[in-house]
Amino acid sequence: MSEETPKKEHEEKHLDKLTIKELRDIAAEIPHERAIHEMKKEELVVFIKEAWGIKDESPAKKKKHVH
Repeated sequence: MSEETPKKEHEEKHLDKLTIKELRDIAAEIPHERAIHEMKKEELVVFIKEAWGIKDESPAKKKKHVH
């Protein structure tokens, strides 16, 4: 059995409450080719969820175009 699964389940529920430093530390453990130090908090949460195979329950926000 892996001890990582309960940790991921616990952290997945609280990713949005972690600091950006904590999110970067988690993201640094995931194999990646992106510059995680340049990501914003929301981007890090999405990156970690995608890496862990977690589907986001909230609908994606649509960006408004400013003219």
